Order: sequence, then structure tokens, then C-alpha cells
Amino acid sequence: MALDRPARERPARFISIGYRRTGGVLALVTCAVAALTAVLLTVAVAATVLVIGLAVTAATLLVRVLRRGLRSRPESPAAPWQGDTIEAEVVDPERRRRPGT
Repeated sequence: MALDRPARERPARFISIGYRRTGGVLALVTCAVAALTAVLLTVAVAATVLVIGLAVTAATLLVRVLRRGLRSRPESPAAPWQGDTIEAEVVDPERRRRPGT
């Protein structure tokens, strides 16, 4: 009967954890790829901002030129001044005229 039951394994007192160190060239290549990606993304964003800024500037200048073109229609010459004057008297609202004065 003792043979029917599997023997218990003793728990290990010291567990050995192994790891592999990867560094050197692989780490250098990884950093270079990350730096190149960051530079390319920065250049792409800067180019996009530049293109949008140029488009807005061109649209603004175009609108200004078109508005000036619409405003500069030939106007009819101003009527010559006849030299007529209108006589007017300054009215002081604080001073009221009394009848008879």
C-alpha cells in the first residue's frame, strides 16, 4: 500500500532565478531607433504646423486683396461745395429764455 501513493516532494529551500543580461549593442540600437523616431515625429509636426500657418496667411492676404478690390470701385465725384452757409445760434440748455427777454 505504500507504493500506491506518490511520494511527496520536498519543497526547495533556495530557488534559483536565472536571467539573461541583454545590453550593449542591442540597447544602443534600441535607443537610436527611439531617438530617430522622436526626431521624425518632431519634424512631421513642425512641417504640419508650418503648412497650416502658410495656408492661413495666404487666405488672410487673399481676403484683404479681394476686399480692397471691391472697395476701390470708382466713386462718383463729390458735388462741388456751393459756398452756402447756414446760420445757427448756439443754444444753452441750462439757460431758458423767459418770455419777453
